[in-house]
Amino acid sequence: MIRGLPRYRQLNLVSIALLSAMAAVATLQGLDPSDSARTAGHLLVLVSVAAVAVYGIRRSACKPTWLLPRMTLACFALGSVASLVAGNYVVAASGALTAAILPLFLTDERWNTLFRYGIHTA
Repeated sequence: MIRGLPRYRQLNLVSIALLSAMAAVATLQGLDPSDSARTAGHLLVLVSVAAVAVYGIRRSACKPTWLLPRMTLACFALGSVASLVAGNYVVAASGALTAAILPLFLTDERWNTLFRYGIHTA
């Protein structure tokens, strides 16, 4: 199913899967079942990660320079929130900084070339 898609769309889907998995793993690592409030916070973050993944999958036909920064910002911000809920404040701060800085590098047009966007999009 995925092999029949254009190369840029395949790579967009892989990027969405990796970013969503990173946010989900960050959430599950800090999960503390003994505290019901923190467990509820982590479950809310997991639902948000799933919603972001579904949004990204629906938008996988967009330009990589449009999709990647938005997905990176959302997933790293959710991972940072999960770390904050878990009480890992240094990890949460570094995730917030990454969420602010990394999308700036993903707006470079070279990503479109690397993902082969524009070659077969017509």
